[in-house]
Amino acid sequence: MSKFWASSDSSSTQQDESNDNTNYGAEDTVSQHIPLEFEAEAGHCLACDPNAIWEEIRDKQLFVGVPSIPVTSTFDRRMNSTRLVIISDTHGQHRNVHLPKGDILIHAGDFTKTGEVGTIQDLSRYFEESGFAEVVVIAGNHDMTLDPEYYQRKWQRFHRIPHDCQAVQAAIEQNCHYLKDSTWTSLSGLNFYGSPFSPDFFDWAFNRPRGPPIRQVWDKIPSQEELPLDILITHTPPLGRGDLTQEFVLAGCYDLLQSIQTRIKPRVNIFGHIHEGYGTSFDGQTLFVNASSLDVRYQPIHRPIVVDVSHADKAEPAHLVEPVNTYATTKLELERWCMDHGYNVVTEALKKCDDDDLPLGNDLLKANALSNLLEKLCLHYSKEGQKELRDMLGKLYAESF
Repeated sequence: MSKFWASSDSSSTQQDESNDNTNYGAEDTVSQHIPLEFEAEAGHCLACDPNAIWEEIRDKQLFVGVPSIPVTSTFDRRMNSTRLVIISDTHGQHRNVHLPKGDILIHAGDFTKTGEVGTIQDLSRYFEESGFAEVVVIAGNHDMTLDPEYYQRKWQRFHRIPHDCQAVQAAIEQNCHYLKDSTWTSLSGLNFYGSPFSPDFFDWAFNRPRGPPIRQVWDKIPSQEELPLDILITHTPPLGRGDLTQEFVLAGCYDLLQSIQTRIKPRVNIFGHIHEGYGTSFDGQTLFVNASSLDVRYQPIHRPIVVDVSHADKAEPAHLVEPVNTYATTKLELERWCMDHGYNVVTEALKKCDDDDLPLGNDLLKANALSNLLEKLCLHYSKEGQKELRDMLGKLYAESF
């Protein structure tokens, strides 16, 4: 198996919240888009090779502009829409993720490193403190204590003492709607379905072989005729949508893509799993959202993705919501905002900086803002400064909705 499997989503090099109970071993180092006749011709043999099947189907895939709307003032809501705030793959670092305001918070799995009960209990408190009216969660391949059959067989690979799966189940269900191959309807009438499964991945939890076994998982999802789904949450990405690894290998699931585009047709498909695939795409029917909160180096760099979904007009596409920073449009405003929020190291660095080309306004919300400010504020060699600056940009982003 290609080495990208280990580097793209393995926590083997991460420090566990309780190292005395962790084992580390060497093994951890739209319907016209895919014609049905192609499915019949190719069968499931190519489904086991994502790169090969992508070569066959990519010219038939549509990538069109993502529908989006700007936020013109704090929490400026579109009429008759439900605001989704989406995160994934926090791996125990949820306290480092600042959340914009919204109606429903969604976590697409991998909220732990290896299913630690303490992490899940704190995640439940985080959900309770978040202020969201509703929270929806699925598990991922790292959340193995929520897959009891798997954990009973494999716990010694990861832990010296087994965690209590019943305690884990009770914790995750306390302050959220936990979906495991199941449906849920929000207060605003949006239909959700969530599944934790992924194609085989180094023999982690919630894994199924590519081809017929994983296809059976997706066959459980209601069709558009059975139950029109607005939001489909899967831990794995579908093939070709937010699944490209740093080694330029596709890791998504062809059978999931085929099911979405020909049978399920949700307005939004939310996932994570492949950290470097963070972002959105649109095929004219479904908005695909990879909301991985950590980057490939397990740093909390990626911001929550905010999406508005109309609950009044189910035919209207979902819209990506773009933040607008009105708090720090000048250097002085940025200094004051940082001082007011207790970012003392960044405040002092700003006072000493005489660079007239600092990123300000919406430039502070861009992906390159961190690297730009680290250079201009000379904080490259200050661990405290780097951490504070990263947190500051996350907090500013959250307040810009």
